[in-house]
Amino acid sequence: MEWRTVPSRNRNRRTITAVLMGLWFSVGLPAQQKDEKPTPEKRLAIETKADIDTESAEHKFARQRYEELKLQYDPLMSAYDKTLAQRWNAQSLGNKAKNQGKTEEWYALLREQLKYTTYALALNQKIEPIAADLALWKERLTHADDCSQVFHDTIDKKSSDLTVREADLIAGCKSLDLYPPHR
Repeated sequence: MEWRTVPSRNRNRRTITAVLMGLWFSVGLPAQQKDEKPTPEKRLAIETKADIDTESAEHKFARQRYEELKLQYDPLMSAYDKTLAQRWNAQSLGNKAKNQGKTEEWYALLREQLKYTTYALALNQKIEPIAADLALWKERLTHADDCSQVFHDTIDKKSSDLTVREADLIAGCKSLDLYPPHR
């Protein structure tokens, strides 16, 4: 048995593929090109509409819950970022006041920093549980259709008839609370 026969066949296949691709690009592509290219926003809108039209009930449920959480998370995160920026601004002004020997102004800016820090901590306490739920629902959104398919493939099987792979898939879906799927 000669081991070099398989690589040479692969090399020939690669060469043939490369030649065919080159011919296709040089002959077929220029004749089919259009002057107007869709913008990324237009392409995303088309893809999103197509996805929503063919979306399963399980995926729709996960997407809606994810979008609800995202609507709660984004304004809180924006306020948190703004508050931290104001705190750092107050800190830099306070450092300048301290270096210039303006003690009263420095103390006032320290109190302002404390106010912003306290507000940021309160926002963070609201953000953390939402962020955890958001990450969970993003995973559920990613695997909703897969787990739905696993459910439909295995629902009528006995536990003893399941393969190891199917049992592992069921366990993975159960860890995301997607087995049985939500609708």
